[in-house]
Amino acid sequence: MSRAHRHVQQPGPAPIDMKGKRFAHWVVQQQTWSRRSRAQWLCRCDCGETTTISGTHLRSMDRRGVIGCTACGRGAESPNPANKA
Repeated sequence: MSRAHRHVQQPGPAPIDMKGKRFAHWVVQQQTWSRRSRAQWLCRCDCGETTTISGTHLRSMDRRGVIGCTACGRGAESPNPANKA
């Protein structure tokens, strides 16, 4: 008789606690939910607007630039000066 192999899913690494940390103009408020084992964080902009940002995006801001705020425009790329009339 052969035994059926049971696949036991190993828990992934615990999410890094980023509550209270500042990333550019965003301050992490709390973890909201996890999507495909990726931590999502509720963040508040200096202007008061809140949004959910993945932990991966927060940690990579230094390398790839700042995530912009749609309410106040902080972190948005400035227009190309060559296109000014």
